Amino acid sequence: MRSALGVGSAESALAVLVAFLGLPAVVIGVLRFGTTERAPAPLEEVADGLAQGVREQWEAEARVRRLNDPRPLPVAWTAADADLAEPWSLLRELAENWPGGPPSDPSKWAASPGGLAGKDAEIDQVFSERLPTRRLVVLGEPGAGKTVLLIRLRQALLEHRPAGGPAPVLFSLASWNPARQDLYTWMADQLARDHPALRDPAPADPVQPRSGTRAHALLVHRLILPILDGLDELPEAVRLRALDAINQGLPHRQPLVLSSRTAEYRDTLNSSAGTTVRLNGAAGIRLLPLDAAQAIAYLQRDADGPDTAAAARWNRVAASLGTDLPAAQTLSTPLGLVLARTIYNPRPDESPAHLAHPDELLDQNRFPTRGDVDTHLFAAFVPAAYRPDTWHPSRWTARQARHTLTFLAHHLEHSLGGTADLAWWQLHKALPRHLPALVAGLVSGLVLGLGQSMWWEFLVARCGLALRPRAAERTAASGGGVPVPSPRSPASPCRTPSLIGWQLYVSLVTVCGCRGPGSVSPERLPPVMPLNLPYLPGTGSCGLTCVKGLHP
Repeated sequence: MRSALGVGSAESALAVLVAFLGLPAVVIGVLRFGTTERAPAPLEEVADGLAQGVREQWEAEARVRRLNDPRPLPVAWTAADADLAEPWSLLRELAENWPGGPPSDPSKWAASPGGLAGKDAEIDQVFSERLPTRRLVVLGEPGAGKTVLLIRLRQALLEHRPAGGPAPVLFSLASWNPARQDLYTWMADQLARDHPALRDPAPADPVQPRSGTRAHALLVHRLILPILDGLDELPEAVRLRALDAINQGLPHRQPLVLSSRTAEYRDTLNSSAGTTVRLNGAAGIRLLPLDAAQAIAYLQRDADGPDTAAAARWNRVAASLGTDLPAAQTLSTPLGLVLARTIYNPRPDESPAHLAHPDELLDQNRFPTRGDVDTHLFAAFVPAAYRPDTWHPSRWTARQARHTLTFLAHHLEHSLGGTADLAWWQLHKALPRHLPALVAGLVSGLVLGLGQSMWWEFLVARCGLALRPRAAERTAASGGGVPVPSPRSPASPCRTPSLIGWQLYVSLVTVCGCRGPGSVSPERLPPVMPLNLPYLPGTGSCGLTCVKGLHP
């Protein structure tokens, strides 16, 4: 009987050992499943897939920003001042003499810069047909709607894009440091960050044998139409360098769009050396303020129509539009309209009586300047956006939202150098330096400790292993040849060491940076520690201090 049990235990142990040795092969097989190498897709198909992804991404973004609710924000523009763009005759000459012919039908080109003026959906026609070189600078004042116009242009270009053609992609220049990265490298990094599939190697190309990733290859083969938003968001000291890098990296035949505030762009062009640097081969347009009729129509339509009680709340403000009053100046921009409608217009399930009245914007004692009105609207926006909503309840209160947004703003200003680009993968930089290491130590300790403990229990259950005193001591203690049960036999609940506690201890000692040698006797351990936590000599007491209070 004992022999049979011994054979059975040996067979079980052997089975476990074989299974354990075969585990790496199984894991490798699982990891490799579904990763059979396939021939890389042609770059034109990669561009098609990117265009579809960009379309879906920005359609969702337009819904979040309510760009089409209740209707698209009205935007109009005129030609930029002559000193901010290339001469029109030069643009025509460049396009006519490009290798392979002009990029568009010359019969549709505007006769002069004045032909670039337009509004709303005409931006696609301006860029694709009226502009000979298809290189455009979009200028405007703060809040004038530059980014909104770029989103419209990109959506229109996607709608009319032929299969295998360039994919229009919007890049926020605020995250670019031209002193550290060339333009192509930065754009390739942005593409790979936002579209992970573009990190894969590019298909073999005899013309460009070292095309690198798909993202870089798309740029090299001009299958990306860059829309560069916010030159003014770069630090003033590097704007001229950035403009020069754009000229060098994106030559004349490469279509592109660049946006900036007007004053900052003019300052960039006029360098301190007295020379003028323009975006090569580019024309310019300047966004116009909204007229009074457009602004009030937008606000009243958002308030359920011009004949409703909610719309009538805007009557006094409407009479002030077109004047020099601070409120009228603020409401002449799309940004001001969006803020005002969110604060003062009721939702479908709300009563206007419970909201602030827009007439307060006309109080010049409270708001003597446009800046005062802007500050008030920004301060009131978050509470208005997070006020209770019966149809779409929010997970957060206005107080929670303000606290979080203040934290993020501080993070952008002080941790990321003042950039306006908020990326979730950079949020770890907002945490105290030791916190990520502490969390990593805790998680790794729990995972590894739990895994080791479960494996040990499995060996005990399958192979009869247990921690017992040495055989000679057991025999002497029993006074004969029959071993006595060990104090740590299976009958005892503490038969195995707490590997979880041990792993937590090691992890915490590591992340806390404890280096001091020392010796702590088991009886001096804090009472909150598990009694079966083994003592590790030479680690000092910092690890114990860290874990104190974590153990139940």
